[in-house]
Amino acid sequence: MRQLKLSLLALCLAVPGGAQTSVPTTLTLEEAVRLAKQNNPGYLQQLEGRRRAENGVRNAYGAFLPSASSTLGGSFRQGKTQYFQGVAFGSNANTLSSSWSLNVSERLSASTFTNLRRSQSLEDASFQDAASAEQELISSVTQQYLYVLQAAACKS
Repeated sequence: MRQLKLSLLALCLAVPGGAQTSVPTTLTLEEAVRLAKQNNPGYLQQLEGRRRAENGVRNAYGAFLPSASSTLGGSFRQGKTQYFQGVAFGSNANTLSSSWSLNVSERLSASTFTNLRRSQSLEDASFQDAASAEQELISSVTQQYLYVLQAAACKS
């Protein structure tokens, strides 16, 4: 907020020089609110909290999806006779084998539904927090804007 006051005051006192680029000497309330929304860390933190809560709801819905796994295997054995104490074992034919499997499972429990409801509640709360932070920011910027206008009117 202090930085916003200083920037508003600097904009009011700025006098463009010949070599400088043109700096606007007036700032509308809408521009001040827009700049504050883009640069206020507290407000941006509330928006980030809202995004995290939205991701939490997506994750809770993801618990309702089934899980799947698959395996694929293969082997080759060269047919060769082996001797053990003079006795021949094994076969003369080559052996090629393969195997595969696909498993799909679904697990639902009471905690799955509870986690979804909890995530939705957290999302609602984060939306309310962000809306509250936005209103607080608008109120603060408006108050400071009016203060700077009053100070400028007193100088005149």
